[in-house]
Amino acid sequence: VDPDRTPPDPPQLPSPTPPERRADPERYLTRAPIGRGATGVVEEVFDQRLGRVVARKTARFDASDGELFERFVAEAQITAQLAHPGITPVHELGLDADGRPYFTVSPVAGADPTHIFARVWRGDPGWTITRCVRVLLSICETVAEAHARGVVHRDLKPANIKLDATGQVTVLDFGLAKALESTSSASGSGPQGLS
Repeated sequence: VDPDRTPPDPPQLPSPTPPERRADPERYLTRAPIGRGATGVVEEVFDQRLGRVVARKTARFDASDGELFERFVAEAQITAQLAHPGITPVHELGLDADGRPYFTVSPVAGADPTHIFARVWRGDPGWTITRCVRVLLSICETVAEAHARGVVHRDLKPANIKLDATGQVTVLDFGLAKALESTSSASGSGPQGLS
């Protein structure tokens, strides 16, 4: 990330409103659970319309839970606008048959960084300190790109980072992320509004 570059405006988030109609209940076939969090459930599903496997995060609440609903939709919108190889793209945002918001992303496989650090510590010949530092650098570059776009993750931890077999790092779970307000000035200062 070039420190002299004028940062782009932060993501422009539309008002978090529900889609006008609910998703086709036959579109996604559930294949396997991936995880459960405080606000939602993540499952591996098969998208019958597009013929591919995706990960679907479904909220545990519906649109009547105003603030939670808005935060869930904002997570999808923020993530969707961060186009970077280290951030999984969002494919769809919608409501399920029960009125709960969901979004789909590309599936992410791999281990969190603590597994890599343990392999380095044990002296695994496939994982040198140099290779580990490259992983850390990739994590930093991904987060720096989000920051350059005016987004602060606010929940960066090993469980929210995956490293696949090819060495690709993916930063996950922008559920607590904050899109900062941009202020223009002659000096080209970056996003403002961190609280």
